[in-house]
Amino acid sequence: MALRFITILLACFSFAALVTITTTTKTANTTQAQAIQSGTCGKTNVPIKTSATLYIMNGFEARPNSLPWMVSLRSGGGNCGGSLIRVNNKNESDIVVTAAHCVKNNFTGAIAVLGAHYMSKAIDGEEVAKADIWVMNPDYYQNSVGDLAIIKLSRPIKFSKTIQPICLPAQNESVPDGTIGIASGWGQTENGDPPELRQLRQVSLAKAVCNYFLCSKGSKSACFGDSGGPYFFENEQGYTMHGVMSSVSSCGQKNSTAFYTNVSNYVDWILETANALSDVK
Repeated sequence: MALRFITILLACFSFAALVTITTTTKTANTTQAQAIQSGTCGKTNVPIKTSATLYIMNGFEARPNSLPWMVSLRSGGGNCGGSLIRVNNKNESDIVVTAAHCVKNNFTGAIAVLGAHYMSKAIDGEEVAKADIWVMNPDYYQNSVGDLAIIKLSRPIKFSKTIQPICLPAQNESVPDGTIGIASGWGQTENGDPPELRQLRQVSLAKAVCNYFLCSKGSKSACFGDSGGPYFFENEQGYTMHGVMSSVSSCGQKNSTAFYTNVSNYVDWILETANALSDVK
């Protein structure tokens, strides 16, 4: 058994407090990585669009509810994306994965909208919860890599036709160079901020180019406001989140590069933190 100290931001009654909790956990491993997904994940009741001819930046509108793990995070610091993940085999969850820089400033009072499609109006099947506690990855404090955060919602959200968790990869699982994945979010487009959820197919670049990140290059890219959203790939288990949107250079330009935090490097930390925070037992 190992003692771990987790620093968390606790949002309660419109103020934030920095606190430290001590948890006793076993060292996580690949077996534990599968345990958080001891139930279905990465499944959608609405087929995901695959067309690349309809021209996130230079992307296209997603089918409503085809990306049921997407979470719209709305705060005084701006809008970000996030992804709902499983905590155990219960058909509900209160844990969202996003980027650390999304919760770093002015996140107190933030809300999470699940099952959303439009930014300006609600659709059937939406659920809204407050961001209760958020934890930034310690690596992000120390050297600005590992741009990840875990958010505990104010209440568990039951899975439904419109709300489902995304799968996590195994610890250190890699994405082959040249694999096509999908990025999604409500971020800036060539015409400004979109009224609806958009998606984009992107090819992963060689690790030698991306260093610690997953990345993709081209005029089609995630952009401002897409931060925290998933970069996910289809496999036998279901759609799996391998990347979390961290930054982008000159989005929408010919040589734009989008950088995604490599989730598989941090699965152990995600599982440990999620299990320590969640009310779903």
